[in-house]
Amino acid sequence: MKKINLLSLIGSIVMCGVCALSFNGTASANDIDSIISNENNVSIRRSSYKETRDSSYEAIVSIFAYDGNPSSSSSSFLNFNGHAFITIENLNANSIKAGKMTAYAYETVSLSTWGNKSQHNGLWYNLESYFANKGEYDGRVSLSRYTTSSELETLNSYINSHDSWSAFTNCSSFATGAWNTISSTKLSAGWINTPSNLKGSIKKNSYSINRAIGYNSNVGYYTGDTFNYVNMNSKRILDSEMVNPNSL
Repeated sequence: MKKINLLSLIGSIVMCGVCALSFNGTASANDIDSIISNENNVSIRRSSYKETRDSSYEAIVSIFAYDGNPSSSSSSFLNFNGHAFITIENLNANSIKAGKMTAYAYETVSLSTWGNKSQHNGLWYNLESYFANKGEYDGRVSLSRYTTSSELETLNSYINSHDSWSAFTNCSSFATGAWNTISSTKLSAGWINTPSNLKGSIKKNSYSINRAIGYNSNVGYYTGDTFNYVNMNSKRILDSEMVNPNSL
């Protein structure tokens, strides 16, 4: 009988559906002020922001986790389904950077790493935006926070140095690491990083369900400083693994 390597088996399972590394913690007074708890509050505070034009804030950064189950369900340690990612929403009339991509006035950019796209194994831009606006990730949970220009610079440094993917440093690893780089509300994707574990960590805080994700058709990835655009509506793409919305 053929022997089974347990570590290899776990790695193979993870390939089928997961993605962060961090530590559980509590929010500081400053972070509580900047974390946005629900969609109604987002609208109110964004409106207030536009009226006051507080130049200390450049963007809203959000972290999302989806494990294939309703948001109200409990998370399982061995659930390797779903996806995790972040978004950067430009709050200004001027352009800002989201990783290597330029986010124009009031534009949203989604980012995460993927291991099941043949064109690129690593960081992709706006795939989640495309899928969410096709109705995917229903039941996703999230946290959001206002972000200063210096925090955004720190976040972009993290993003630009994490253009890679593996079964054990996957999408949940990327998303959690990115969030923890700028937030004092620390999240964890578990001992084995999965979107399901990250979902459970997010739900220990005041979280949102199905927070809207602005549509951005500029889907693709970078090779060095060159952006490789992928037309998600081409027949070649629609007939490929690119239409799978889930990845660790």
